Amino acid sequence: MEISEILRYMPKEGDIIMHKDGSYHVVIEDMSKGTMSVKANWHMLGNEPSEVDLNIPKLRTSMIQGNQFLVRKTEDENIEVD
Repeated sequence: MEISEILRYMPKEGDIIMHKDGSYHVVIEDMSKGTMSVKANWHMLGNEPSEVDLNIPKLRTSMIQGNQFLVRKTEDENIEVD
């Protein structure tokens, strides 16, 4: 993602935000207009997932710095796996 794309990033349900340490967040609700946070489940090795609020401006900053990465499922059903 380029910096301009990161600055416009709006979390969608199902997005996964990976961290360098192997932990990750799974977004459980779409971002609504006028809010600066979304609910997500935080997964860390060896622990049960816990629900947290992700602050979007902090998330975008961390993505620009290269500390977090977006993983988004594509809607392309024509992909064949051999």
